[in-house]
Amino acid sequence: MVRLGFVGADSVGASATKISLKGSELLISISPQSLNFAGAFDEYLFVRRNSLLTLLLCLIILALLAAPRGLVGSLEKRHPPGILVTEAPKQTTLERQEHWVKDEFRITAVANYSVRARVVRVRSYWLGREAEVSSMDMLLAWGAASDQRVQDSISTSLSDRYFRWRLKEPLAVAASEINEGMANTHLIPANESVGRDLLGILPGDVVELKGYLVDVSATDAWRWTTSVVRNDEGRTAGELMWVEAVSRL
Repeated sequence: MVRLGFVGADSVGASATKISLKGSELLISISPQSLNFAGAFDEYLFVRRNSLLTLLLCLIILALLAAPRGLVGSLEKRHPPGILVTEAPKQTTLERQEHWVKDEFRITAVANYSVRARVVRVRSYWLGREAEVSSMDMLLAWGAASDQRVQDSISTSLSDRYFRWRLKEPLAVAASEINEGMANTHLIPANESVGRDLLGILPGDVVELKGYLVDVSATDAWRWTTSVVRNDEGRTAGELMWVEAVSRL
């Protein structure tokens, strides 16, 4: 037979649960301290469980912030067949020297630059020295590359601050037209208002950006230079743009 009892807090030796055998009876005496320990342990499990849930929620939020643009790629706005933007970006010589300072970075204008383009992809970056200057890239397309039929015939990827593309099916457009009709543009908003406008742009939008192509340098001799031609390829082919105005067309 098992008999369960409780020991008073002022009882000798009441600081722990006691188990004893008396004849055929098994006596179990439980002290309030033991009950308090059990409650504390339950509270520990509750706090730990909620901490893990909070951590999981934070990780989910960070994941969404880190790659929101990739996630919306499947929701890209589609257009009827045909070239959306006929003109190439406009780049002109500076009339006067322009520069800006952002934290430890000096941003120096290289050329006046404006571009009308279809937005193919958008990618946000949070790590690396470059992200301290420009946290957003847009893969822009004009000319034949802005045609929905061309975009349906190729696949594109945007990572490590440069883009790649490959054919999914035969295409009547020359590869050179695609190479020269798309550019990964590293965006530096001139102010918070421009930054908010850029955040609202999604793949498939047709936009106009105005500003400057720039080079960036830091106090420790680190540099990031812009491309000034549209027919280069690889990691150094991106346009580094100081954006003073953005509009959705």
